[in-house]
Amino acid sequence: MLNIISLVVEQDTTSFLRIEHVFKSFQNRIALNEINLEISSMAIIGLLGPNGAGKTTLLKVIAGLLRPDSGFVFLARTRIGFCSQTPIFWRNLTVKEQLLFNADLFEVPRLDANKRVDFLLEELGLSDHASKLTEQLSGGMQKRVNLAISLIHRPELLLLDEPTANLDLESKHFVRNLLLKLNEKENLTIICSSHDLDEIASISKEVIFMNEGRILLRNPISASNDEKYLQIKSQYEKIMSMKVEV
Repeated sequence: MLNIISLVVEQDTTSFLRIEHVFKSFQNRIALNEINLEISSMAIIGLLGPNGAGKTTLLKVIAGLLRPDSGFVFLARTRIGFCSQTPIFWRNLTVKEQLLFNADLFEVPRLDANKRVDFLLEELGLSDHASKLTEQLSGGMQKRVNLAISLIHRPELLLLDEPTANLDLESKHFVRNLLLKLNEKENLTIICSSHDLDEIASISKEVIFMNEGRILLRNPISASNDEKYLQIKSQYEKIMSMKVEV
């Protein structure tokens, strides 16, 4: 199998992101099995499935953090934000210093960085914590900081791995509102993994169901459409309990 990954597509492409025949394995375990997927600009995609379905692996392949064993990932743009499930911070830095330091890593001009930091602190309810050391914050607040870091350089594609897991209702509210605002105001394309359909339905425009490394179903979704939502929920519950033949 060829070890090839491409992160740039031709300018006349109709897809913001296109994945073709992606296969990834770890030792004897297949993590991604013949993944084919197209996503348009400004989409908000919920990536759903049980633990071990391949969601995190797919996000890391799209981000370029993992190399597929075979297949291609084509991206219309290369400015990507990746928000991992477990935050990793620089030690002994305040919340504001964390954001400014990461802005420097992304070569964001300092004037723009200061404005961006102030915006993200306000939108994520972190302004009162800006001068606190990040390691002193609660787990929920640290996840908000982690999201802010992934957005500091104004990415065109944001990849989120279980961003609202273990968050309280207030934190979920801040995260959801910011994602919807940036999707509209900054043309941000979002792919968000979760195993919680109810939570994903409040953010996403489409859901993709995965299990055992395969995409099994893709559907538009709206939490306001009760009948359609219940149909999708029934399908998801079946997928969560089924065994996929490899």
